[in-house]
Amino acid sequence: MEDAWGCGISAIVLACVLAFGGIAVKGCGAGANPGPVKEQVAPATPVGAAVAWPDFTVGTTAFWTLTATIVVFMMVCTVYEQDGVLTVISLVVFLAAVQFMGGSDPAGYAALHWKEAIACFVAYFACGIAWGFIKWYLFVLAKRQEYEAFRAEWLSSMGERNTNAVPEHLKAQWRTVVRSDMTTRPQALREKSRIVNWISLWPISVLTSVLVDGLRNLATALYRVFARWYQGIANAAWRGIDNDLAYGDAEEIRRPK
Repeated sequence: MEDAWGCGISAIVLACVLAFGGIAVKGCGAGANPGPVKEQVAPATPVGAAVAWPDFTVGTTAFWTLTATIVVFMMVCTVYEQDGVLTVISLVVFLAAVQFMGGSDPAGYAALHWKEAIACFVAYFACGIAWGFIKWYLFVLAKRQEYEAFRAEWLSSMGERNTNAVPEHLKAQWRTVVRSDMTTRPQALREKSRIVNWISLWPISVLTSVLVDGLRNLATALYRVFARWYQGIANAAWRGIDNDLAYGDAEEIRRPK
């Protein structure tokens, strides 16, 4: 069911965003013919009621505020959600607000410029396919790096200087320590929902990779550079305590077993 949501609905709704939302921004920009524009008719307001709905016409403050909110929400969903249901719902809300609560008519503009809409549709998913391959490579590379980091930490704890490979005398013990998910080669068929989301929601995936994954990788790289400095501070602060706990030659025979 999750794969059906991610594969079907995400692609359909993204096509609507491309045809109705993205083209509307271009068509309703300054100096362009915005196409059919809905007539602004002030609704009759009952006595005692004062309801002022925001105007989500393309280019207004309300429009950009809604856009920024939806983008941030979709980025959070991309990080913590796999099936993309909440992401699709947020897109539907965005399209409905622009179409029915704004002065522009994205659907009407897309209908008048259907050739441009089809071209943008094809270009959008061409970029999505390219990004899917890039993101998949980064995904499997991260899996390998996770395995190598765990292996290096374990070998260091076992007193091994070479942490690039498990020696023969430790392989049996290593197989009981390493997690099975680390040793399983990533399979594209098992990650279908994830890959479909990368393709259909590639603008959000790119932003998430740059802002979230990029900052995390930068912090990890900085840690690796300064890890010895951090340990040096700890060693300096701990100087003298190890001597208090060390056993002397006379006490060696009374050392607890």
